[in-house]
Amino acid sequence: HKMVDNRGFLVHRSYTVSVPMMHRTGIYGLFDDTTNNLLVLDMALAHKMSSVVFIMPYHVESLERVEKLLTRQQLNTWISKMEQRAVAVSLPKVSVEVSHNLQKHLAELGLTEAVDKAKADLSNISGKKDLYLSNVFHASAMEWDTEGNPPDTSIFGTDKLKNPKLFYA
Repeated sequence: HKMVDNRGFLVHRSYTVSVPMMHRTGIYGLFDDTTNNLLVLDMALAHKMSSVVFIMPYHVESLERVEKLLTRQQLNTWISKMEQRAVAVSLPKVSVEVSHNLQKHLAELGLTEAVDKAKADLSNISGKKDLYLSNVFHASAMEWDTEGNPPDTSIFGTDKLKNPKLFYA
């Protein structure tokens, strides 16, 4: 099932805000990392073409410790140890937009000619020699809401959803 209601979301130890929280119970990849005291949840996105991984400490703490743990190798370890099981998930409904100026990163990679008006030669694109990249940006947006992969209704009313693990952000 899924639903949305307003609940308190702990921003830090002494500050809580009311936000729309989404609730859904289903079969998801979950790993309980007792060594590092955190839960790792994998939820499919885009008709199971991709997924998002949530890492949640057992207790409220600064993100610094979790950020230090987060490496490609550690993420691969967590994912390899996940089991598909019933999880009752509660997450805040969010919308995020991010943009980055990539100009300096191109220079660090040695790709300076395309952004230098005097040296750029992009004539194969326009047929003119005066074309160059004046700026390079990357922007992305994500909206996390209740619209998305439909729930697997074949598991409702079966033993598969009994005793779900709670994942409440």
